[in-house]
Amino acid sequence: MNMTVWDWFEQRSFSHREFSGLAGSAEATRSPVVTLVLPAREVAGTIGPILDTVASLNDRSGLVDQVLVIDADSADGTADIARAHGAEVYSENELLPEYGPAQGKGDAMWRALSVARGDIVMFADADTRDFGEHFLYGTLPKVTRTREMIDRIKPGCGLEVDGGVDAKTAPQAVAAGADVLVAGSAVFNDGESVTAAMKRLRAAIEPALALERVAWVLSNHDFPRLAARVGERQLRDAASLLLSLPGPAFVYQGDEIGLGDGPGADPPFDRAGRDRHRHPMQWDATPKGGFTTGDPWLPPIDPAKRTVEAQRGDPGSLLEHYRRLIERRQALGHALRFLDRGPGTLAFTRDGEEVVIDTRD
Repeated sequence: MNMTVWDWFEQRSFSHREFSGLAGSAEATRSPVVTLVLPAREVAGTIGPILDTVASLNDRSGLVDQVLVIDADSADGTADIARAHGAEVYSENELLPEYGPAQGKGDAMWRALSVARGDIVMFADADTRDFGEHFLYGTLPKVTRTREMIDRIKPGCGLEVDGGVDAKTAPQAVAAGADVLVAGSAVFNDGESVTAAMKRLRAAIEPALALERVAWVLSNHDFPRLAARVGERQLRDAASLLLSLPGPAFVYQGDEIGLGDGPGADPPFDRAGRDRHRHPMQWDATPKGGFTTGDPWLPPIDPAKRTVEAQRGDPGSLLEHYRRLIERRQALGHALRFLDRGPGTLAFTRDGEEVVIDTRD
């Protein structure tokens, strides 16, 4: 496909101003039932104004039919404030408790689906201080378009995201009719070997694959970096696993060069203490890592040690390993069958082509 990055963005980007008409009369916006989900943690200072904004928009347009606040048992009165402003409030831990305590925002989001009544579900941050109506009427058309796109690809297909698929949740989500599963960052536990993870993950992978619509992610900005969780020696194995499974795969920028956690900020920018996982990409060995000419909120971690510039073209580098895997996956078929190759070895076939990940020293 002869398309530049800018062409891609131009065709898939829009301004909320294009949809300002949705903020008008209820007659103009009467359509599918819409649920707004606000995952919340210690946001007493912002949740009230946000809900007031939603209510003001609804008074004119009736755009949102259900407003859910999924609270992380905040100690600052977030839940009480949300109830006083007319929202339905649930503790993230009371929803689907059979899956254990919630483990972050992703958990709150997918658990919200158990009480959402909308045909369309959209999410917004509950800690935004300049929240405007356009956050809602600018998002809804994009959600609608996404739903229409999915329906064209697979008639009757909906969208359900599971932020923490594991051996327990995946089979039950599949049985409940989930249309898309996203295997979350929790698939690798701290210090866990790839072999141990695979034993636990196989029970989640196999039923998810039966859907023929599953995506994979091993790392994101809400969890410790992959290097911090599996160790540098297993980064290649983790990449081989991620990029050899069928379906879309997400790579958190920096994982491809082995970027680890950093010191974060003091005082922190993120109230949940996740700054350590969010240090910028290191493109070159300059003090700012080639990330910016300005002053980044968080500094590069070790640009003198690892960068894109240093690893590019080096066949033994982690970056080139990722590139080879990405190129190879285009030729892999969809079907997957696990093979038994003994302890320390992960093996499966993809339409006859065997993929072997040997984790032994």
